[in-house]
Amino acid sequence: MPRKKRNLDTRPIYYCYGLFDWCGIPRYIGKGKEGNKRETVHERSSDPSNWLKNEFIEQTWIMFGEVPKIIIRNKLTEAEAFQTEISLIKAIGRLDQGTGPLTNMTDGGDGTSGHCYRHTDLEKERIGKALRLY
Repeated sequence: MPRKKRNLDTRPIYYCYGLFDWCGIPRYIGKGKEGNKRETVHERSSDPSNWLKNEFIEQTWIMFGEVPKIIIRNKLTEAEAFQTEISLIKAIGRLDQGTGPLTNMTDGGDGTSGHCYRHTDLEKERIGKALRLY
């Protein structure tokens, strides 16, 4: 099923960021908008739809006292930010798919605010196996 076409903002006010665990391993890739400090919001509130991200943030706070983060690219249009997010998630790999360490629950580019996702039994099994690798 093709994705629904959206009107994307063409102003260069977006950025792509990464969150890292206490060992420096990338654990989450996201997109933010200038002024919203999206990269720091994760530390202040948990995400009921992403327990993997919550767990890594909690463990990182216990071990390191903060969540290391960087702005990977900035001054992007919304389309460029989404494409960067998609490319990075694909290159680094997702924990729930057993392809890498990221706790992202989607392939990116879909603006997942308010996203609520329920894992299938097969996905839960893959997540369990992936967690044992890291």
